[in-house]
Amino acid sequence: MNVKACQREIAAGGRRATLQDLLTLPLADPSSWSPEDRRAELDTNVQIVLGYVVRWINAGVGCSKVPDLDGTPLMEDRAKCRISSQHVANWLLHGVITVDDIEESLHRMALLVDQQNAHDPGCLAMAHGYDSEAFLAARGLLLCGLDQPSGCTEPILHSRRLSQKALHKRPSPPTSAALRIYAWMSPGPSRRRAEPLWREAEAAHDDQGDLRLASSARCKCRTQTELTARL
Repeated sequence: MNVKACQREIAAGGRRATLQDLLTLPLADPSSWSPEDRRAELDTNVQIVLGYVVRWINAGVGCSKVPDLDGTPLMEDRAKCRISSQHVANWLLHGVITVDDIEESLHRMALLVDQQNAHDPGCLAMAHGYDSEAFLAARGLLLCGLDQPSGCTEPILHSRRLSQKALHKRPSPPTSAALRIYAWMSPGPSRRRAEPLWREAEAAHDDQGDLRLASSARCKCRTQTELTARL
């Protein structure tokens, strides 16, 4: 393609628009859209938001391949999530769709996204009760989009991600690892009783920060006195 030739051809055609034309927003007429067209556009945006958010909330993945309505994997990121959620929020503001339309689409698209992610153990199902953190995050982005600063997704996503992590946080052992190791070093029945407690502490990752030290001390110490001194 000869760029300069194309530019000369365009220039030869004279002015094609005025400044006012350029500054006039190309507003559409929603009354000319059929219910099918509205539903298809709504479903597309809702499915994009759900498909992206379920990975973000459950796995902390910020950019991933999300199948579209036809199952074609597309790269989605938070910018696309913001565009789709604000599209729906804008339609809701201007009466193109209703809250009931969004709710109905959310439920249908959650079923579809669950089916698309059935092979991925990291994506928890959303259609079982429609009350998962991922589903509620997507719902919040769509229904409360106008309340978000500059339409940003961070406040809702970060809040729901923290809630999701808290749900699956492993609890700390009820007593410190030092006490467990002390009992472990005791002879006879005390040691046998302490063994499952040690395994529990090892699996739960003692928040006191002494588990690793206690484990090392257990391997090196020979007496309870020495162990206590090290801990």
